[in-house]
Amino acid sequence: MACKKLTVRVDFLKTFVNEQLAIEDTHEEYRKALCLLLEKVLMDSGQYDGFQSYDWRHGGYDNWKKDGRPDDKTPYSGPRYKRAYY
Repeated sequence: MACKKLTVRVDFLKTFVNEQLAIEDTHEEYRKALCLLLEKVLMDSGQYDGFQSYDWRHGGYDNWKKDGRPDDKTPYSGPRYKRAYY
């Protein structure tokens, strides 16, 4: 039996992963796996344009700026795999 070749659009995958990463109660290992998969697909297809911490985008940057832009941004960035891809 021959396998049917399927093609998934990268923008669809990126949207799906971003939606999953935005869910508050997802497990860290699940988010990590999604990030690794998406980054591999984006890099291999020449479409990787970076990511930004979800918390950084939703108030973290403003708090960091208000606190005088300390060198350690970790408390403002949130969990490592809580991201949004461009």
